[in-house]
Amino acid sequence: LRALAVASRQRLPALPDVPTFAEAGVKDMYASAWYGIVAPAGTPSDVVQRLNKEVNAVVADSEMKKRMEGMGALVPEGQTPEAFGAFIRSEIDRYADIVKMSGAKME
Repeated sequence: LRALAVASRQRLPALPDVPTFAEAGVKDMYASAWYGIVAPAGTPSDVVQRLNKEVNAVVADSEMKKRMEGMGALVPEGQTPEAFGAFIRSEIDRYADIVKMSGAKME
């Protein structure tokens, strides 16, 4: 098998010679799995900030980065709760548009 492209916005460290779909000429084609930790609405800000600090420390750990890269993952940069919330909203909007364009209906 020969990989034609990866669906991420950037090339994968595990497949450095495989272009992204955008590099291969398929504009705006990207998809990725992502993970995050969320808390219930109304969680005190100091708790959210502490959780964010601890998660960012784990993500920044060199051993964790090595393990993630070994699984073919793009290693994320730590971010703020506000930035992650904005990312989640953008993903909801993007996939809502895709579902609308597909004509899929709930059954």
